[in-house]
Amino acid sequence: MVNEKVKSRMDNELNNLDEYMESRRIVAQSLESGDIDAIWSVLPFHLSQRRNEDISHIPAEVQYEKIASRSLEILPTEELKNKLASSKQTGIPLEIKYGIDPTGSEIHLGHAVPIILLNRMQRMGHNVTFVVGDFTARIGDPSGRVASRPVLTKEQIYKNMETYVDQITPILDVNSLTVKYNGEWLDNYSLGELVGVLAHIPASQALQRDDFRQRIGSGLTMAETLYPVVMALDSVHLNSDIELGGKDQLLNMQMCRTVMGVYGQNPEVIISTDIMQGIDGSGKKMGKSLNNYVALQHTAEEIFGKVMSIPDSLMGQYYSMLTELEDNEWSALLELMKSQRVNPMEVKKILAYDLVNLLHGEQAAKEAKAAFELKFSKKDYDDIDGLPEITIGSGDTVESIKDILSEVRNKTVGNSELRRLVSQNGVRLISSSGEQFIVGEVDQLRDIPSDKSFIKIGKIVIRLVH
Repeated sequence: MVNEKVKSRMDNELNNLDEYMESRRIVAQSLESGDIDAIWSVLPFHLSQRRNEDISHIPAEVQYEKIASRSLEILPTEELKNKLASSKQTGIPLEIKYGIDPTGSEIHLGHAVPIILLNRMQRMGHNVTFVVGDFTARIGDPSGRVASRPVLTKEQIYKNMETYVDQITPILDVNSLTVKYNGEWLDNYSLGELVGVLAHIPASQALQRDDFRQRIGSGLTMAETLYPVVMALDSVHLNSDIELGGKDQLLNMQMCRTVMGVYGQNPEVIISTDIMQGIDGSGKKMGKSLNNYVALQHTAEEIFGKVMSIPDSLMGQYYSMLTELEDNEWSALLELMKSQRVNPMEVKKILAYDLVNLLHGEQAAKEAKAAFELKFSKKDYDDIDGLPEITIGSGDTVESIKDILSEVRNKTVGNSELRRLVSQNGVRLISSSGEQFIVGEVDQLRDIPSDKSFIKIGKIVIRLVH
């Protein structure tokens, strides 16, 4: 009987592995063709299918690579490899922790990066606990801060976290997800026990942090210095094997390992993910305060449009952090774009389509794509009353981007602003079919082909009359 069960499990794993490899083979064929229609016909479908793909059957070393490829740091590396291998051998799933403080009501794509990696680990067969920091939010995470976070009331915190589970539902399998609120164990945690823990932690571990040292004498509170220890008590309570977080959480997660050791537990493996850049191309972290973010609850058209606005240079990061595209598949797409066999705009559309499909479904993704393409068609621009119009050609005084923007704004535009726009891929020529071509120089427009009907400078769209 045991042998029959083992054989059945092995057969099932082989079938799943065949499906796994088939998806990669089909996508590889479409990329090898270099035909964008062939790529569109298979890539969006397979990216979507992979988000629900059972990868519990793949070898432990391949599971490790799938985690490492989407991680910035894994500490300790060998320990994660050993835990994955042991889990495969024993059939006992690993316990994985991810925490988020409800300091705001919206979760955005930057927050979603480790959550998407959590989804991979769920599909490997491991248990995920999503910790909502209703207690720690009262302190405010000081990581990377130049000033203390505003103190939130319990009412504000509970209001913020009302929709958290709903927001992550498209990404995680909520049926197998455990959601905990750390007030459950921290509200009744005794001062005596806390002092006992603190007695084993060197003050230097907190005070050597750059973000703390820079704020000593300028508003750093004792509550903030205790934040990493309080957060670590979540790991102690859950006795987690692994914790995920953004790289700004690395020092906090290292404290989790320390405190688990104080309690005599086996310290968790910590995995950090990179910080996602905002859609504005400024190089700054995605965030609501800079209005350079995409919220999970934005409408389908908003998400599609915002993703389409990112500089081409960010596509690799967004594909890597947010989708199930394999690294070698991105390399193939990159080569097709470099050789001009595939327009970068089409590759970006596939990215936008995949994210809308994830958050709103396939039909919404199709409609958002159609709406975007209509918006960038010549007909749509012709229907917009008052769209600025510039005549270019022989004998015209308009010879440069600076001339065009100065004329539209009716004031002189500085060279520094133009250089910034160009460096961020903010100057584009648009054809009547909606295809966009990046202008890489600030000075002369040279001879603009007659099929280029519009120029977009920043957020301003101007009709070109030849």
